[in-house]
Amino acid sequence: NMASVDPITYEVLRARLDGIVREMEKAVFRTGFSTIVRESHDFSCGVLDKQGRLVGQSNHPTHMAAYPESVKGLLQFYTLDEMAEGDAFLANHPYYSGCPHANDMVIMTPIFHDSQVIAFAASMGHTPDIGGVAAGSRNATSRDLFGEGLQIMPVRYMRNYELVQDTASFVKANSRVPEMMIGDLSAKAGVCFSIGEERVKDAINTYGADTLLQMFEDLGTRTEQQARDLIAQWTDGVHESETWVDDP
Repeated sequence: NMASVDPITYEVLRARLDGIVREMEKAVFRTGFSTIVRESHDFSCGVLDKQGRLVGQSNHPTHMAAYPESVKGLLQFYTLDEMAEGDAFLANHPYYSGCPHANDMVIMTPIFHDSQVIAFAASMGHTPDIGGVAAGSRNATSRDLFGEGLQIMPVRYMRNYELVQDTASFVKANSRVPEMMIGDLSAKAGVCFSIGEERVKDAINTYGADTLLQMFEDLGTRTEQQARDLIAQWTDGVHESETWVDDP
């Protein structure tokens, strides 16, 4: 491993990665089809390293915790060697994608340098309808996962920057608003390509791949240390909290 990145370069790259994510989110807002995107803003974007560790994030806390599980789920179905530039992968199965519920769908695109995957761009958001008994796929009477509509384990959604029609047809057939659904998904994929992929490559061209990859490692190390320092300030003893969810 390289020595740690110097503090100034580290902060510049950290801010740059977060800036990439903010730019991605603004583009999804402008190009998405549904009111979920345009009015509710129930979506987010992220940049992750090839292991699925989050290195660039937005302010949507639920999705930020989900993204690492999204890439881990993807890697259960596709190896890095099976991926190619221009691929985009789609998933929403909560047990295999990290998505908090079935209406949330995630798009993941590998970012390559020297023919190797070095990172992922991703975008996750609520989908207006994925089938099921109730319009909007929000059925309060559901007692299991299958009552919530279509469940998708990680699957290739785009190849060579083009929509995989087999996947698109299958997804569209399971939504009451198919064009809106595909419009949102394709907006997210397009942003991962045109901004996520391109801006990360710009950073590599400026700072070098080794520096960027070392910054990814430093980010995890520094974040852990900051968390440990904060916890060390807590008063010794047992700390408890309580929360509630809907009664089944």
